[in-house]
Amino acid sequence: MISDNLNRCMSAGRRRRVTIGVVVSLIVLVVIVIVAMCVPFNMYFPMRSTSMNRAPWLRRRRRHRALRAKRSPSSAPACSRASASAPASASTRELASILSSSELEEKVPFPRIVHQTWKTRELLDFQERNRNEWMAAFPTFEWRLHTDADLDPMVERHFPWFVETWRSLDPFIKKVDAIRYMWMYVYGGVYLDLDMALVDARRFRALVARPYPRNTLCVPSNSSHTRFLFTAPCMLMSHPGHEFWIRMLEYVQKNSRRKVYASTGPTAMSIVMRRYLRDRSRTGHVQLVSSSLFGLMPKNPFVKKICEHQGSNLWN
Repeated sequence: MISDNLNRCMSAGRRRRVTIGVVVSLIVLVVIVIVAMCVPFNMYFPMRSTSMNRAPWLRRRRRHRALRAKRSPSSAPACSRASASAPASASTRELASILSSSELEEKVPFPRIVHQTWKTRELLDFQERNRNEWMAAFPTFEWRLHTDADLDPMVERHFPWFVETWRSLDPFIKKVDAIRYMWMYVYGGVYLDLDMALVDARRFRALVARPYPRNTLCVPSNSSHTRFLFTAPCMLMSHPGHEFWIRMLEYVQKNSRRKVYASTGPTAMSIVMRRYLRDRSRTGHVQLVSSSLFGLMPKNPFVKKICEHQGSNLWN
């Protein structure tokens, strides 16, 4: 009887420990989920350039080696005191040659041009309200409202090799998607959907006015990992002449018969962006920004938004 009571107590204690372990595990899981929601990824995702020594850790290691070689007396060649006191311009040039070109090249902001498009110049009430708020917050920018009548001449003038594909794009929303990539390539600047409502002008100004390495584009993304990256063309920023936009148009040319999302829209842009970031021969820079800041998926109620994508879907 004593052994039976002992076994019963041991089994009860084992069940209690298992129950406590399960409860603790669930609590830890809930805490991890809450922390992941409250602490989103960083606002900026600087992507590595295609220049030599593209890995940051490799650049740091070579920079440190150069500094140690510069300071070490044993590695310095035998020379006179006069030569030792000579200007350090040669060593500076040697050190500069080790740094990647992306760290040394001139940084410039994006052109202060904002592109928007609608069927005519008569906007809906909420579109007019959004546009006026943007223009009041950024009066020094050039605001271009392109209508449907302006699209064909743009394609025929700058992209004659794309005209045949352009005429075959149907429904019309495909043309609206494709033309924004052309604006980014030819003019650069900023593209904004008319259903993007401004929330924080100061933070958007910091994003668009900060200097970037030449030949850079900036797009919203849900992740900095190329395998899970998903972006959307509702907000685009770029220097003119970025090769990504040509690759985007080439993809549209090959997949023009697919559905909107997969031929010209977010899915298509995400596919091309993943391929572009994996391409070691690329010459352009890419800056990814958290899509939660623009009210895009994945939406996070704990993130202070820069602007809000209202997603009116009025082109369909």
